[in-house]
Amino acid sequence: MSDLVDPYGKPLISQQRAERRASLRAAYDAASNSSAIAKHFSTATAMSARDTNDPGTRQTLRARSRAECNQNNSFAVGIVRTMVNDIVGRGARLQVTDTRLSEPQRRAIEARNRGWSKASRLTRSVRTGVHAEIVDGEGFLHEATNQRQADDVKLAIAVTEADQITTSITGIDDEHNIDGVHIDDAGYVTHYERLRHHPFDSYSTTAPAGGDDTETIDADQMIHLYRCERPGQYRGVPAMVAALPLFALLRRYTLAVTLCAESAARHHGVIYSDHPSLDGIDPIDAMDEIELELGQFTTMPEGWKIGQLKAEQPVQVYQMFRDAILTEIARCVSMPKNKALGDSGGYNYASGMLDFQTYFAMIGVERDRYEIELYDRVFQWWLDEALLIPGYLPELPALPGGIEHTWIWDEFKHVDPTKVANSTETLWHLGLITDADYLISAGKDPEEHYAKIAAQNKRRAKIGMPLPSGATPIESLDRRAKQAAAEKEEADADKQDAKPGKEAATR
Repeated sequence: MSDLVDPYGKPLISQQRAERRASLRAAYDAASNSSAIAKHFSTATAMSARDTNDPGTRQTLRARSRAECNQNNSFAVGIVRTMVNDIVGRGARLQVTDTRLSEPQRRAIEARNRGWSKASRLTRSVRTGVHAEIVDGEGFLHEATNQRQADDVKLAIAVTEADQITTSITGIDDEHNIDGVHIDDAGYVTHYERLRHHPFDSYSTTAPAGGDDTETIDADQMIHLYRCERPGQYRGVPAMVAALPLFALLRRYTLAVTLCAESAARHHGVIYSDHPSLDGIDPIDAMDEIELELGQFTTMPEGWKIGQLKAEQPVQVYQMFRDAILTEIARCVSMPKNKALGDSGGYNYASGMLDFQTYFAMIGVERDRYEIELYDRVFQWWLDEALLIPGYLPELPALPGGIEHTWIWDEFKHVDPTKVANSTETLWHLGLITDADYLISAGKDPEEHYAKIAAQNKRRAKIGMPLPSGATPIESLDRRAKQAAAEKEEADADKQDAKPGKEAATR
């Protein structure tokens, strides 16, 4: 049986049910309609992700984010550059792990891919795309061809600003077109519209005769980097969009503190008279100014005095306010305060490392995303072209599912490498980590590492030099355990000697 509806086609709700709904809403403070709550959430809407991130809003956010993060704010510029350096570093290096291939075949593929990556400036393109995603909210990288590239594979990775991915001049947005991102009925992207010239370039002209100044790029040839946080979202916004007003607040407060300090350091004052009657004293012009030299004393007309303005402002709490604001800003990107400030003063080792755990976790998540969305796709583009060039790659067997591989990233250096080495040695001895696991985590190619070790051992043996770490790992572990025990005994003895009773007994 169908529900009853009113004359407007909306389902009828019983009074009891309506009261129950109202009581449920009243259980949440945020759902109340008090004046304070309503004012606080005055900008909250129920718009879809597409309407919330409409072209005009995204263009405004991009411009303001670029003004802070690329041009005018040293802290914002540092935060973004630090994130790009930490995430991308020197770029991810290919490590072929497919056991269906021989070691020479794997090494040949890796060597060819790294040679092409250098020739195509792949890492520079990736850094630019990641930087654009953080600042603009979106990074677009797509296939291109560079015939002047110093490699047989002429594939190049071009980077396009988000402003150029938009609806053409003659096109209109509809349910299948989100400002140049075209989707099918199932919601999957089919192709992108790209303006050949930036719409705000000074040399950009109108569309040429006979058509728009646009091109269509298939979704398989485009990498669209953005943080998708809502269902139905196809365009991104800057990573620090929630903190943009805080940058303005910090700048205004900094300028106010500076102006107050300058006022306190200079002769700023007012001319006034406390004479009971203005009759009989020399007149002066209202709002007139007297320019004083540094260290100068001056006389005033009869009956008038000069009083210096007193700058009342809390200079001593400026750093506390600045650090609190920057901590809130850096929270948008999971960056710890000392990383955002570039200053670890006041931190000890334990607190510094603890604050970095969330940041390192974020870096790991982002790198995993870039492996899937960026590096794996670029590798497939490169492989498709490389296999068409005779002799460029060794003869490869049929590989259903593609070539198995992983990516090697730069590791984060520990401030106490001895502790890391000791813990790694213990894990290795317990069989909880392999040589390859450690080398990959350290940003090294295992095969290349062992080739260097073999060459080094051969060279040392030839000239009669001893091999590094002549002891076996087990002997080394036992020796380290004995050394730790001896150090503990020595420390216990020092503590015993430091006791007051021991000193009294000695006397």
